[in-house]
Amino acid sequence: MTIITLEDIQRHDEASKKTLYCPKKNEASFKLSKMGSRKRGEQLERVIAEKIEHHTGYEANALRGNQAWDITVNLDDKPVRIEVKSALHTPNWATSYSMQNIKPKNFDYIFMVLITPEDVIVKWASVKDIKKACKGRKRHANGFQIMVNENNIPDYLYDLEDFPYNPKDFA
Repeated sequence: MTIITLEDIQRHDEASKKTLYCPKKNEASFKLSKMGSRKRGEQLERVIAEKIEHHTGYEANALRGNQAWDITVNLDDKPVRIEVKSALHTPNWATSYSMQNIKPKNFDYIFMVLITPEDVIVKWASVKDIKKACKGRKRHANGFQIMVNENNIPDYLYDLEDFPYNPKDFA
């Protein structure tokens, strides 16, 4: 008779595999790291919409459905489209985070969420700056990939508190 032990199960349990994320470092990062990418994305879309409303006073709606963007922010003169991308730490890239499937034609602004073992870092950029960052890069079937290093964040990525509306962003 063959017996399967708890040790056998734990060796193959994705949830028990070693990770840099733990509640002692940062509970939010840990909880996000345990979610699947779809659930994590939906959760962060709602959180970012709430943060935008709080910091700007503009109504922000996290969308469900077939829209090509995640959040609509109703500015005084027109709505803008917001995309939210997030990435977890991967051992292959040390302090860099891979933002994937970026399609600049589908948004006006993008929020990038770096889920580090110690923090959850939120940055944003205009589509104009993202197009510059993607220039000369190979576009994959599902969009561009941008690597963001948590120790050397590009100048075109701003803090949430600085989120503005500027018509020059669309030039």
